[in-house]
Amino acid sequence: MTIDYVATVREQSARFLSVLQATGASVAVPSCPDWDAADLVWHLGQVQSFWENVVRRDVTDEAQLDDLESTERPSDYAGLLAYCEESGSQLVRTLGRYPASDQRYMWAHDPALHTVGYISRRQALEALIHRVDAELTAGVARAPIDPMLAVDGVDEVIDVIRGGAVPDWASFTPAGDRIVELVATDTDQRWTLQLGSFGGITPDGVEVHEQGFERVENGLSARATVSAASADLLLWLWNRPAGTVDLAGDPDALRSLDYAVNEDID
Repeated sequence: MTIDYVATVREQSARFLSVLQATGASVAVPSCPDWDAADLVWHLGQVQSFWENVVRRDVTDEAQLDDLESTERPSDYAGLLAYCEESGSQLVRTLGRYPASDQRYMWAHDPALHTVGYISRRQALEALIHRVDAELTAGVARAPIDPMLAVDGVDEVIDVIRGGAVPDWASFTPAGDRIVELVATDTDQRWTLQLGSFGGITPDGVEVHEQGFERVENGLSARATVSAASADLLLWLWNRPAGTVDLAGDPDALRSLDYAVNEDID
């Protein structure tokens, strides 16, 4: 069974809007401390509008981004909600018109992800995480997250958002035996991570040095484990409130993992 990412964008966006319709514009977003509800709506609308333009206008190179039109932020909450709804609807329509294999611009280092298919996946998971933000803002119960979608989201965090391909100007240095296994207790999916540091000098001359990890498949023995239901594991990785997450084993390995995932990601 495969995930219908375009349908997921539609479903998660609809839940996002329905939750925030009755929420005051100035209500704080607990999971994004610098935002209120209006900022959250504007963010998702902007993101969805941006990627809809990338796909529809056949943007394949970063230099073409300067040609994309920008939208002025609506002055009232009703206008923001309407803008976000239209942005999501246009994104769903546009993604549905193009083959997943069509080439498009993408910020990911791996060229294999520069496709309409990955944009669809990224936007499905973007809408999911912000749907959770909306529920937290409105103070309503979190709607279920399908385990298959949650596992796919964990895969993305590990293989793209936080790990994955290293650009040619950088390198990854493993930190000895600091190896952590993530376990999705409801699906028995497992991910083994080698902790270490990522560093180098960007083409712009900026020196980068960050904690990081890479996924390994060679049977290395984990020194620590992080176990949770797949949805809770995904939310934990995105620094969102989650259910029970059990951490066990080597505290140094767990601390390194915490450093690697604790940066703010929106």
